[in-house]
Amino acid sequence: EREVVPLRQLGVDIVLVLDLSSSMNMQDMRPDEPVRRIDAARQRAEQFAAAREADRVGLVVFGRYAELRCPPTLDERALAAFLRVCDTYPENSEFDATAIGTGLAKAVQVLRKSEAKSKVVVLLSDGENNVREILPEEAAKLAVDAGVRVHTIGLGSG
Repeated sequence: EREVVPLRQLGVDIVLVLDLSSSMNMQDMRPDEPVRRIDAARQRAEQFAAAREADRVGLVVFGRYAELRCPPTLDERALAAFLRVCDTYPENSEFDATAIGTGLAKAVQVLRKSEAKSKVVVLLSDGENNVREILPEEAAKLAVDAGVRVHTIGLGSG
C-alpha cells in the first residue's frame, strides 16, 4: 500500500514581480555590450528560479496595471516559458507606467493564500513609482501584515 506524501514541506513560496515599463528597454546593463534591462532581469529571474529546487516560484508583471502571469509553481520550465514571453509595454501606451505599489500588492494578494512557512517577493524594477492608486509604502504595509518579506533588485546604471 502506498502512502500519499506532500510534494514539499520546507519550501518557500516566492513571487517575482517584474517591471515591464518602457524604460526597461534601456540598454545599460553591461559596459561592454548593449543589454536591455528587461533581458537582464528575465535572465536573472530564470536563473534564480532554476536554483530554487524545493521552492515554488511565481510571476507577477506590471506596468500601469499588475497581473499574475504564473502562480507559484515547482515547474521552473513553465515559469521560464512565461518569463521568456515577457516584454516591455510600448512607450506612451495606456499600459506604460511604473506602478510598483500595484505590482507589490498583487504579489502579496497571491501569497496570502499560500500555506508555505516563508513567503517572499522579489521586485525587479528600474524606476520610481509613478502611479498613485496604491503607493509602494501602502503595499509594503500589506506585505508586513501578510508576513511577506520583500527584496528589491534595482536595474540600470545610476
